[in-house]
Amino acid sequence: MICPSITPAGQLQAISNQLKHNKPSPGQPAQEIRAALAESAAQLPVLNGVQVEQVRTERFSGEWVRTGGKKDAHWDTKVILYFHGGGFVAGSCAVYRDLAARLSAASGIAVMTVEYRLAPEFRYPAAGEDCLSAYQWLLDQGFKSGHIIFGGDSVGATLALMTLISLRDEGKALPGGAFLLSPHGDLVHLDGESYTSRADRDPTGSRETNQRILEDYLGEYAGEAPAL
Repeated sequence: MICPSITPAGQLQAISNQLKHNKPSPGQPAQEIRAALAESAAQLPVLNGVQVEQVRTERFSGEWVRTGGKKDAHWDTKVILYFHGGGFVAGSCAVYRDLAARLSAASGIAVMTVEYRLAPEFRYPAAGEDCLSAYQWLLDQGFKSGHIIFGGDSVGATLALMTLISLRDEGKALPGGAFLLSPHGDLVHLDGESYTSRADRDPTGSRETNQRILEDYLGEYAGEAPAL
């Protein structure tokens, strides 16, 4: 747990150290990675005033997270659609509830996290399909495309990019914007210079772990590699 009295720089360093310590090994079973993420999330302090509402549809599952009172907030008109990280094999709405709550508190906007299907049980294109379904569901609920903001971290940011590309290629309405935290912009060639130049500053990924990510998500898929 990170102590509130630590300076922001100290908190950032503590988070970085925790990420380095908990970085999955290339051969680590998915169940172990999921358990480690859940354990880390369970150590976070519980925030006050967080409202959580489960969403279950025929096409996807997710979770609404709202923080604070409804007054002066755009609960009914604007939304952050958040895609969590976890290397396609781990992560969940519960694990990311704290981050979603903080995003909601900072923005005054409701956050919906997507419980997309995980590999290796569900491989490409399952996760991307669920993200597209979540966006379409929000549109069906009456949200305007321009009032929806995509967000994501790690491979969640990759999924945000994939969803944007799919929407663009299909000529569909794009969201109002997107923010990406430590995005894996290319999981196919793995030749980005930031793998080396930012290795110490951003411990969320490496060539070795991302090769495992690609193999887990694509599995036996023999077609053209998706534009990750």
